[in-house]
Amino acid sequence: MSDKTPSSSTPDSDDLTTLFSTRRPPRKTGLAPLSLLEMPAPGHLQISSWLMRRKDASLAELQEAMAAYSFDVVEVLDALREDGRVYASLVKGEIRYRIQLRQRTAEERTGQLWSRIDQDKVRFLREMPLFRGLTAVEVADIAEQMDLRRYSRNDVILWEGQLSDNLYLVKSGVVGISLFSGDMQQMQTLDYAQAGGILGEYNLLSAQDRPATATATAVSGVEMLVISHAKFKDIMTQHPSVVLEMSNLLVERLINRNPKRGAGTRQLCLVLSMGNGAGRTALGLAFAHLLSSDQPTVYTEYPSVYSLMQLLDEAAVPQPTAVWPTALHPLGFPIVNLQTTAATHIPASLHITLTLEQLYEQYANVVISLNAQKNEVLTYLLQQAEQVLLVLTPDSWENGLAFAAEIRPYLHPERAMVHVILNRTRPEQMDSPVPKEADFVVPYVPEVSLANPTAAEPLRQAMANLVDRLGRTNQISVYIPTTINVQEAIDTTPFVNQALSFLGERFGGATSRQAQGVWNSEEVGLVGETVYIVRSYATKTALAQHLDSVINFVEELKVALAQEAMAVEVNQRLMLV
Repeated sequence: MSDKTPSSSTPDSDDLTTLFSTRRPPRKTGLAPLSLLEMPAPGHLQISSWLMRRKDASLAELQEAMAAYSFDVVEVLDALREDGRVYASLVKGEIRYRIQLRQRTAEERTGQLWSRIDQDKVRFLREMPLFRGLTAVEVADIAEQMDLRRYSRNDVILWEGQLSDNLYLVKSGVVGISLFSGDMQQMQTLDYAQAGGILGEYNLLSAQDRPATATATAVSGVEMLVISHAKFKDIMTQHPSVVLEMSNLLVERLINRNPKRGAGTRQLCLVLSMGNGAGRTALGLAFAHLLSSDQPTVYTEYPSVYSLMQLLDEAAVPQPTAVWPTALHPLGFPIVNLQTTAATHIPASLHITLTLEQLYEQYANVVISLNAQKNEVLTYLLQQAEQVLLVLTPDSWENGLAFAAEIRPYLHPERAMVHVILNRTRPEQMDSPVPKEADFVVPYVPEVSLANPTAAEPLRQAMANLVDRLGRTNQISVYIPTTINVQEAIDTTPFVNQALSFLGERFGGATSRQAQGVWNSEEVGLVGETVYIVRSYATKTALAQHLDSVINFVEELKVALAQEAMAVEVNQRLMLV
């Protein structure tokens, strides 16, 4: 683009005011009254003007009102929805159509407001991995081609079976990906897309137009950046790095949906420690024992369980097997030795990959104990893991926290969690303080039998609590203020208790804590206050089942507390209700 050639000094995203002041304001979605004069094809003007006089309307009401005209009401509605002028909401199984009127302000007419919005779009796009290889000017060019659309809760963004030639980037809010029953009364939520999520990417790269396989609905207020596939294909032609990042995204999704993982029915649990002497083996065996009470579970240590078998001596019963040397732990679950003669002839990474797939064929849970030392084997295992138990003593605590931060990027953000366990292994550590980062604490136990580690009640209880949380890797938090009407202090303890009960009933438990928060009020500006954070952990199924009711609950709290907005956090991503 000749009029936007970057100079030798490329501006950063925070220095784009001059860049945007020379550009035309971006296209605005929604409908302002004067937009009626721009209505093209037959039916657009009639439907839009009729809807402007109502809150919303059903298809039957629209068809009855437009009976005197010859155009196809459904066809016109689809065109208006695709253009971002009409929105469809799904409430209790009924589809309602509406127009969101937009008022033009003097500031908007000068383009100053939209320059600031444009800069916000650029900052968002630059944070997406899709565009990380581009300069600020290049991202600004892309942002200018994207429409910002705002959806209210229950608005349908994309229908199952709908052909769409748009790519959707979730800028803020939560989008539910769901399947509906034939009568629209039942909904099965498959997944959620949050800030940074992408919809419509499969059709973008497909040689044929493919209908959407599920319905995308706004669970909260949603801001979406929309661009046509044709325009985005031009962008990929101009910027090969975008093609590479899109390919990485699709490959990651395919790996996470690998059918060999048993469609999510198999899980890998890693037990790590910084060196020896942290009690890793005892905790790993106790963990495997508790898991084995519900599902077939196998325990092993990498690279070998030879030292463990020596410690168990004759307590473990050898078992015949065609794959690995196996023994039966006295508590009834199998222990396998992964280090076989064949393994010496293939790379370690390939050996662990093939071994893990074989174990998944026989066991629902695979527990592997190993040292917290970065190598290609651990890197692979972290990418496959659902649970990581990092066992630390007071002596190894600081190094262990640094290691936890180092490995978190290798874990699947919505599937895996690191549980940091403080294990007091020596008498002098009995009264050591509990760091705030500790998820679980195991008191000092004088003697732990590897043949029956759960006989030690403190150890059994700690592992039982961990097993109880197993699979609840989705974090959901509700932020409750301590003021109403902006700055009027109030005791919100009853609302905190109400939130604890609400989340606890749906997700099996909840906790609360106080924190200091700062937020911006339209009435008085910056406000600082104490807030309560009520937090729970949920399985993916439970989150899909109850997130909608959580949003309803927070909306009721917002009214009761006279708040402009309230915050909900899902998997470390904040949204306002």
